[in-house]
Amino acid sequence: MIPKRIQKKIQIIIELNQKKQYLKAKRLCHEVLSKDKSLAIVWRLLASNAASLEQWKQAIEALNRTIELGENDLANYRFLAVCYFSDGQFGLAQKFFTQVFNRNQDSNVLSELAANFCRMGERSQAKKIYDILIAQNPHNTSALLSATVLELAENPYGSTWAGYRARHLEKDASNVSETIAEAWQGQPLQGKSILIWQDQGIADQIIFSRTYPLLCKDTKSVTVVSESRLINLLQNSFPEICFLDLEKQKLQTLIANKFDYQVIAGDLPQFYLTSKKALDQSYRALTCTAKLTNELTEKLPSQIKIGLSWFGGGSHYKANNRWSLPTEALELLANKTDISYYSLQYGDYKEQQKKLSKRNINIIDINGYEAAGDFDHYAALIQQMDIIVAVDNSAAILAAALGKEVWVLHPADPFWVWGVGAEHNWYPATRHFVKPWNIDWVTYIQKEVIPALNKRINTLTSL
Repeated sequence: MIPKRIQKKIQIIIELNQKKQYLKAKRLCHEVLSKDKSLAIVWRLLASNAASLEQWKQAIEALNRTIELGENDLANYRFLAVCYFSDGQFGLAQKFFTQVFNRNQDSNVLSELAANFCRMGERSQAKKIYDILIAQNPHNTSALLSATVLELAENPYGSTWAGYRARHLEKDASNVSETIAEAWQGQPLQGKSILIWQDQGIADQIIFSRTYPLLCKDTKSVTVVSESRLINLLQNSFPEICFLDLEKQKLQTLIANKFDYQVIAGDLPQFYLTSKKALDQSYRALTCTAKLTNELTEKLPSQIKIGLSWFGGGSHYKANNRWSLPTEALELLANKTDISYYSLQYGDYKEQQKKLSKRNINIIDINGYEAAGDFDHYAALIQQMDIIVAVDNSAAILAAALGKEVWVLHPADPFWVWGVGAEHNWYPATRHFVKPWNIDWVTYIQKEVIPALNKRINTLTSL
């Protein structure tokens, strides 16, 4: 029987969790456990707090203590599997997801197991599971979209894209007002005007921009509503198209333009990228303003320049994730004194750069050309680089779209657009390094990337 004073503290912890005051709740958990380590419920609450703070190893430790104390129901084992998954311990995650599914046959657990196989680079295993989930429920949009993305990595043509439309049913999906124009679904476009809406993140907008000129051959006019940071770069790259700033457009103004059709950018490849030949022929490098490029050419030193981008996965991540490099790995990439290294990284990573500067490693920021600003300026900086070494993020996508030599550092599950291991090549001037899930970034970069990079630098130096 738990004493009443402890029960009151447990209730306070629960209320703090509900208010998302996780640090306070965590401190109170430790206070209670310092006096009595046999309280399984408090260990379980501590695990929940740690998980909410993305402190996965602490969550795993607390959950194991919970289970050791007899609270070994399936919910705790599933939570443990999720924590192993989030911490990148995919082998253990697979073990516990499998055990839980074998006992409860829950399709949600099966979906989590498929996602875990993806993280391990086991695409065929993941695809089999998604096919099972779709057979069980043809309206399972999450499974349909996941299966389609796996297929796109190998076969990004025509009918494969039909399943990609499932993203419209996902939470926070890109959807448009039906009052502006009729939805385009492959109808004849001769003499017609069409409005294209941006799709999802900024990398997606760059990826799908290769289809825009293809529409121009069929239509009277093409108008694209895009993110403001991209407008100048895209307008310079595709002068035959009208680009509108998403933030400045009003619904009534768009209605007044009387477009014949409207479409979301990610729905275009289904109709225009119907074969490998069509994909190859659709490539057209983006181009930034020549004046910006010339100004930077005069401003930057003539020595070899390497652009670096080392964090991916979105700014909402509190810590390094599978897409991102730790400081120690970044140090390995930027330790030559006769090379100039430039930051192409989006976001504020000044502290990481300060740590490196104390070790005499300088990654240079060029004011006015950052990823957070106008992408025409950002692209001009990228154009100055001899090599871009980036994790699987929007910097890599933009550099590849500009036709630059890009070395992409992938986790075990590369983004579909790169076609790693497939016959297609969405962007021709890219080189790919895929890190196995069970090897850390420092070890992998030392063994696989640095020898190749040194050899390439020597070649460039000798030119």
